[in-house]
Amino acid sequence: MTLKAKLHILIFTWTIIILLVGNLAVYLLFVEMIKDKKENSLEYIASTIENQGIPKSDADEAVIQKLLPEDSLVRIIAPTNEIKFEYTNESDYSKIPASFSPQAEYTYDSYDGDDVIVFVRPILAAGDVTASIQVISDFEDEREDIQDLLYVLLTVSGILLVISILLSFLASSLFLRPLAQFIKTMEDIRISRNFKRISINDKNSKEMNQVAQTFNAMIEQLEEQFEKQEQFVSNASHELRTPLTIIESYASLLKRWGREDEEVLIESIDAIHQEALGLKAMIKQLLELARYEEQMTLPLSDLNAVDIGKKAINRLKGLTNRPIHLLVEEDSIPVFANEQALIQVLTILTDNALKYSEDKVEIKIDKDKNKTTLQVIDYGVGIPKEDLPHVFGRFYRVDKARQRSAGGVGIGLSIAHTLVEKMEGQISIQSEPEKGTIITLAFKAQS
Repeated sequence: MTLKAKLHILIFTWTIIILLVGNLAVYLLFVEMIKDKKENSLEYIASTIENQGIPKSDADEAVIQKLLPEDSLVRIIAPTNEIKFEYTNESDYSKIPASFSPQAEYTYDSYDGDDVIVFVRPILAAGDVTASIQVISDFEDEREDIQDLLYVLLTVSGILLVISILLSFLASSLFLRPLAQFIKTMEDIRISRNFKRISINDKNSKEMNQVAQTFNAMIEQLEEQFEKQEQFVSNASHELRTPLTIIESYASLLKRWGREDEEVLIESIDAIHQEALGLKAMIKQLLELARYEEQMTLPLSDLNAVDIGKKAINRLKGLTNRPIHLLVEEDSIPVFANEQALIQVLTILTDNALKYSEDKVEIKIDKDKNKTTLQVIDYGVGIPKEDLPHVFGRFYRVDKARQRSAGGVGIGLSIAHTLVEKMEGQISIQSEPEKGTIITLAFKAQS
């Protein structure tokens, strides 16, 4: 069943329920009011007659005549059902049997096709019931009023049902129109594979616009990830093509001359080995980058930045004989980060500094108010100004020939950038050609 059909059924069902409950309440309340009014009138007549006693003169009957409404009868009945007094302005009511009752009671009955109400009330004298007053009155007019009310309620309910059906179609159209737009946009995206946005319309409900905004935000993220994926595949294909081409060339060289020329054999094997190691390193870094980008958050804790710097330096000691200086003014500087991730970031940045500098490399750690900064400083070749905005991109190389000779694949800074963002930190770079480079990491000092 479609949502539109469910909405029609829901509105129609609730309309019927509301009308039934409302009409029943109005009907019962009106009937109760009519009965109360009629019963109060008969009680007043009975009380007046009881107070003046059994009528004994024409004057007394004249009073009763004024009290009685049209089509009514009043009797005074002895305990033996003997009628001591009777007056009526509707002769047919005289045929209704007299009924003595020691207690007050109402009876609704029908006589010769007419609806009547019978009220009997005992007359007390010295605590004993000496007689009963019986008042009979026509209830036909009140019954007709009740019938008229019922017809009015049914007519109005029918009109309201028709209106509710029309309103349900209108409401469903207004409510489902944005949803139909959503579905069409999604279908267009599926068929064309082009990312589209849902327009925000002030005529739509707040909730629908919130759904549209959420959908657009999701599409933006998907589009961004799709573009990154395309760029990643393109860059990776480009980067993989070069070492594979070199391996293929040297393999062909080996196939033709390797068996006869030992120099060619040694050169080819060394070249293939170096390119294989480069491919292995690239694949490792690609997998690391994919893992870090997939991981939503890194657990952060309060750490000692000085210890982190020392651990990063110790990790690099096995790879280089060059000194790495740790510049700190205190033995303990707090930083709110992830230990393993921060060590890896410092390792990547320091390793890059060693590759592109023949001079010393420094790691400087300092605290400023609520912020802790870690700087990796080298005095090497530096980076041209026009390349600075792109250095954290994947596979970006400032000097491609120099990068290959240094053994990098252009992913390290991208990994560092991703990890710093995951740790809620900031990374920035300053550099001048032939003067050196400073990369600054900024984190919260404490949680």
